[in-house]
Amino acid sequence: MQIKLLYLTNENIYAEGYTGIRKKIRGQLQSFENVNINTYILYNHNGLNISLNKGKEMAKFVSFTKKEYFDFVFKLLKKENISVLYVRYIMASYELIEFYKNIKENLDIKLIIDFPTYPYDNVFKDVEKIVLLNDKKYRNKIKQYADFSVNYDDYEKIYGINSLSIVNGINLKKIPIKKTTKSKKFRMVCISSLCRWHGFDRIIMGLYKYKKDNKECDVIFTIVGDGPESSFLQDLVLKYDLENEVSFCGNIEDENQLNEIFDNADIAIGALALHRIGLYKGGAIKNQEYCARGIPFVLSAKDDHFSDNVDYIKYISEDDTDVSIEELIAFIDENFDENLQKEMRQYAESNFNWDYIMGDLIKKVKE
Repeated sequence: MQIKLLYLTNENIYAEGYTGIRKKIRGQLQSFENVNINTYILYNHNGLNISLNKGKEMAKFVSFTKKEYFDFVFKLLKKENISVLYVRYIMASYELIEFYKNIKENLDIKLIIDFPTYPYDNVFKDVEKIVLLNDKKYRNKIKQYADFSVNYDDYEKIYGINSLSIVNGINLKKIPIKKTTKSKKFRMVCISSLCRWHGFDRIIMGLYKYKKDNKECDVIFTIVGDGPESSFLQDLVLKYDLENEVSFCGNIEDENQLNEIFDNADIAIGALALHRIGLYKGGAIKNQEYCARGIPFVLSAKDDHFSDNVDYIKYISEDDTDVSIEELIAFIDENFDENLQKEMRQYAESNFNWDYIMGDLIKKVKE
């Protein structure tokens, strides 16, 4: 009998704007479909809960309370005879635990919890205090109902739940290798939902110091994306008179436009301030996309998806000091060539394909 899986998330994966989260969920869903798992998704759009199966709308509902929401999900699980519930982590609460208890007692369902970030207390410290307090109170009860969990680091257990460690993946068919272009300018690019742990202020301040010292090379920093740090970063650019050096493109969906931005870049900027939320390792999807494009990139926290001694990652200090633009320029001058581009692409093709990554998870889903 064909497995039916419902993917439960608050993320509107069909919204406009480039985010790694949406691409990740789409990649996972496609991998489930590729092995004949009948996959449903339930997501939230402006307060409206929408369920889709193969692009067809199955149900939609406006919920005003957590109980109404979970009652709706329970009815959907029962109606569609779902056999696997895959939950992108929802902050724990009394209502959530009752929901998990209800489905395990009344439905024959395998419950899988996906932890996109762990630990996450510092990441979500800006949410309402009561939400985080509730989560801390109830999250250890999830182990009574979850069959297993998924994480993107090296955890064997999370809150007492056996956990499968996988990496993020990318759709390589939609990511071309960067074209080699020449310019007298040094061109940096980042693509991200702009949050404080990305630390792009470190680049802006480094650029200010570089310009102030009257360095010969013109430097350009292109920022693609939007987020809670946008206003702060834009104010910083205005304060230090960097409008000609730093450009904010906002969210870009058009793939041709994105490709052109990367073709005209010398180096990409990854997360530079994970230490601000107590993390000292990272594995963002954008790092893998940079690798697939064959564009060297900068990180502060170690990404275990890559070897320590690769020539295409520039690691900087895990603190709030300004980034040395001179060091970035020297890094590219010393290391980058077309052979390194090909090496990066080959590595991405061997390690970051979603179907390959999801293999062990799919086996557990089918057990």
